[in-house]
Amino acid sequence: HAILDDPAFNELFGKQFSVALFPANSFSANNPAKALGKRLLLIAKPRHNVKILQFLAPLLSQDIQQSTAQYGSHIITRYKLDESNTISTATVKGLVLVGLEERLVRKALDRFDTKQDTLSGNKEFQRLRKNFQGTKLFSYLSLPSLFEQGKMISKNLQAAEKKEFLRLLEHWRGWGAAAYGAWHDKEVFKDKTEILFEKNTLDSRVARLFDVQPALNRTLGMVPAETLFYYWTNTLNISLLWELYSATIIQQQPHSLDLLRRELRDSVGVGLEELLDMIDKEFAVVVKDVGTNGVPLPKVAAIIQLKNPERFLKIFHTLLEEAEIPLSRKKFDSHTITFWGIAPQGGLQPAFTLVDEYLLLSNSFDLVTQIITLKSVASTNLLNSANMQELEKGLKEKNNSAAYVHIALLADALKDMASWAASMANIQGPEVAKDADIIVNQLILPLLDGLAMYTKLGSRSVITKDSIILESIITVTQ
Repeated sequence: HAILDDPAFNELFGKQFSVALFPANSFSANNPAKALGKRLLLIAKPRHNVKILQFLAPLLSQDIQQSTAQYGSHIITRYKLDESNTISTATVKGLVLVGLEERLVRKALDRFDTKQDTLSGNKEFQRLRKNFQGTKLFSYLSLPSLFEQGKMISKNLQAAEKKEFLRLLEHWRGWGAAAYGAWHDKEVFKDKTEILFEKNTLDSRVARLFDVQPALNRTLGMVPAETLFYYWTNTLNISLLWELYSATIIQQQPHSLDLLRRELRDSVGVGLEELLDMIDKEFAVVVKDVGTNGVPLPKVAAIIQLKNPERFLKIFHTLLEEAEIPLSRKKFDSHTITFWGIAPQGGLQPAFTLVDEYLLLSNSFDLVTQIITLKSVASTNLLNSANMQELEKGLKEKNNSAAYVHIALLADALKDMASWAASMANIQGPEVAKDADIIVNQLILPLLDGLAMYTKLGSRSVITKDSIILESIITVTQ
């Protein structure tokens, strides 16, 4: 805070500034913070004319040893902070360059004079900068350069560690540049991330996930208007996830999956991989209000797209019955809801049904009936609510994922859960109660109160032929 509140800091960096991190030529584990600092170059546009700043600088830094050096048509001023740290500065076109490593300042001046080999001439940078016009904050990251830095770091590792490190590093091959930008307009914050990639050089399993085209989200019409949290994606690939997971299991326990496969085929007549293949690409989760009776747990529903809904449901029923789970069925509108227990009840009660080609699975019978009702009373769903209108039209467009958070309602729900946890801690004795009181009342609740300025959040992702785009918008209370 002392540095940020310092008038000199505000004068130098208070208008516009940028920070550039340069790659290292070598790596040492000794004092990495200092090594990082010597790779940073700050470029600032002061609040006032740079000539005034040049005039005042000697007066404001009388206790610091200074020297100057001519470098071409530029003058570099050195400020010796201590025996091992010297800041080098230069001014050009109303900008101030600052670096702990003078070589970087000289390099920047060379680029300015020659106009060659500059970041602004990089095609990936040009593309990303164009896509982030008008941002209040913009950052750029070269993942290929980071990849090369990783390979350099591996040279300092032992043989076994180096092999594993390089194996993990290979997962980053094929990724290009990335950018992040943020905007602020009255009661709205917006941000965006874009990551470029070359599909042909990506890890083949990652590349398979990027084969999915953006699509309209049909589950939006199945989400109640007053939902706390909602997430949807059309990139679910259960077969690929199982392929990755089962490979790990087989390495550890070679015959562990054989019994599962055999029991599944004996009971329902299908193979494990065949059953998993019945699950399609779309998946969504809905988190509704927290119950006020008993344990304050939220009502949650999962929406899973199926390729063969009727067959999958029949197999699902059989597996639950063989597990001796007491199931009952009840007709609601044109749907048959299967639930755990003898009769429907309020509160938490596992239930599931089919809605078109989607399996609707929830811990609340009431939430299942509410979602079914939305098909005939569309005016009460999230898609047509005022909450959605505040978040613009991005979530309604073709996407690969979408998320919605009612921050205000979610914060209230979390407060109820935290307060309930604190009351339960009182039963455990005074020491536990005291610790719980500190955690809840001095940490969690103040943190949640800090979210009061935010109301809602919407985000989405889109996969193009060579990039991933992530966008979000947050509304703020007036």
